[in-house]
Amino acid sequence: LLYTIKFEMEVERWEARLEKLRTTFDRKRDSIFQRLQEIEEDKQSLTEQKRAEADKLKKKFAGIFIKKSIEERKIREKRQAKEKAARARNNAWLEEQKRKREQHLLEVNKAFHDKQVKDMAEITSNKTSKIAQLQVKCDYYNKCSADIFTENKKLEGKIRELQEIQNSIDKDL
Repeated sequence: LLYTIKFEMEVERWEARLEKLRTTFDRKRDSIFQRLQEIEEDKQSLTEQKRAEADKLKKKFAGIFIKKSIEERKIREKRQAKEKAARARNNAWLEEQKRKREQHLLEVNKAFHDKQVKDMAEITSNKTSKIAQLQVKCDYYNKCSADIFTENKKLEGKIRELQEIQNSIDKDL
């Protein structure tokens, strides 16, 4: 009986210890579970905070990006307008230079053409005067050759007469 009482007491002690261990285990398990829940909730809240901050930063950077892109577009448009104005000025200057060059070439070509016409007129007048002189000479030579031809005819006639006379003298002799 003593042995059973001791055994029962020992079993009760073990049961009490076991109950204490179970209680401690349950408390620790509940504590761990609660801590895990808190950690999970903290994670979710941190994730939501990070997401909210990221959204806020995205909106902020989107605003900055839009603002910067608008500023860059305005700067680019101003630069393009300046370049367009500079091109227009350069084109106007080039057109003016081209017009001046063409005017100068027209003047030079006109002067050159006038000089050529003048030179050709001089050459033509010189040739015309030489042709007239040659024509006068030709007329003179033609007149002279006609006179010489008539003179030759007369002389040939006289030579024939003289030959006839000589022939008649030779026959008489």
